[in-house]
Amino acid sequence: MSRLSLRAALVIAGALGVLCASLAAPAGEQKAQEQPLQNSPRAERKRPRTPPFRFAVFAFANETIYPELDYLQLGLRDIVRATLAEHEQIELISARAIDRAVRRLGYSPYRAIPPAQALRVARELDADFCLVGLFCDGQQTFALRASLVKLGDPPTVWPIPHSFDSADDAPGAGQRVAEMAIHFAGLPPLKEYPSFLRGQRLRVVLSADAAELSLALAPGQGAELHPLRYNIAQGRNVRAVAAAPTAPDEPGRLRIALAQPKTHAVSATVELDVLLARLPQQAVRLRAEKVGQGSAEIAIYNLNRPDQPELVRRVRLDAQTASTEFFLDCPRLRANGPVFCKAAPFGRVAGSLPLASEAEKEAGQGKKPAQQEPAGKKQGTPQPAQQPA
Repeated sequence: MSRLSLRAALVIAGALGVLCASLAAPAGEQKAQEQPLQNSPRAERKRPRTPPFRFAVFAFANETIYPELDYLQLGLRDIVRATLAEHEQIELISARAIDRAVRRLGYSPYRAIPPAQALRVARELDADFCLVGLFCDGQQTFALRASLVKLGDPPTVWPIPHSFDSADDAPGAGQRVAEMAIHFAGLPPLKEYPSFLRGQRLRVVLSADAAELSLALAPGQGAELHPLRYNIAQGRNVRAVAAAPTAPDEPGRLRIALAQPKTHAVSATVELDVLLARLPQQAVRLRAEKVGQGSAEIAIYNLNRPDQPELVRRVRLDAQTASTEFFLDCPRLRANGPVFCKAAPFGRVAGSLPLASEAEKEAGQGKKPAQQEPAGKKQGTPQPAQQPA
């Protein structure tokens, strides 16, 4: 047995030993050691254990000798969560609820926590199943070792072993873990599995009182832009939100168009979540263009950690400036990344204000217009944003 495979075996055996010991502890002893978390959302009554099953998925511990792979701790978790979310008989406990409980125990929500503490959180959140895991050095591969725990009296543990060659194979490894978890939970398999993108997640906030505002990657850099979703945060005069992903004849572009009255200008703000991949080493160049009278502003945030948006760059175009080019610092874009996002058609998020044509249609039908977000609550502000479920 090689030195690395021996280390992997010892790490896995130790982790499984801790997990099994925590499950095997007598009920009375467990209650004596574990005090309920303060403000715990756990239900007082026992819920019948029938579908849809509640799953609590935790970060995977990085037990390799490579600290640069720390991003896979949350990356693998997000892949597993996004895959399980496709099943109609699975209800995911939100990542935000899990992170709050993890913080109350004194741990960082961005790293793996001890399996026994993960089980404690899962019980407090009234989960049916808890999924924990780690990845470590194997023999010419990375060994992935997950465990699905059915919380009950007594609990049941199913080991889920797997291996992957490199970080590029993480989506397939995470989906395999989700596939086996679905199987052990006694649920029918998924008919189709999602695909994933890897890169740096950004929130681009376009604000303007001009007719159009667009932002594009400058060509010839090798970088890729993948639009994810958008939110009309302010203004009922947005007539179009368009996004073109990077293609052989298109560097990648975002555009908003506003319907402006003849007598005065009306401003609007649209927040677009995108993924940037294949970034240059130092800086990436973008070009902003404005059509018509009025001014515009572009704010770009690093959103690799959704609850900690970090402003990377803010650019303003006054009424006399039709276009400008600027650079983004790639090391700042890479902070806390990369991340994995499920590939999906570009579309509007729930709670967004409608497009102008839809608002006019709703007004004609006598429907009450959607409420606009109060000031300071826009997704693009530096205030903590809600973490996706």
